[in-house]
Amino acid sequence: VLDLEAIRDEFYLMGLRLKDGVVCAAAPGPPLDSHQVKNMVQANLMWQSEDKIGLTAQGCIVGNTLIGQLLGA
Repeated sequence: VLDLEAIRDEFYLMGLRLKDGVVCAAAPGPPLDSHQVKNMVQANLMWQSEDKIGLTAQGCIVGNTLIGQLLGA
């Protein structure tokens, strides 16, 4: 049985690898650090739309590291 934090982590671990990204409002648990997301978007490692986030082509190359940073791993 996974706790809420583990479910959230799995949501982002799997979803951020998708071309379409994830709908942030659908994520269980606490939201990601918006400052970190903003910095990654400015570095062209992530993209952000009105309700979704995802990894850019550059971000996919270092995706495990980025997702780890976002999740506090």
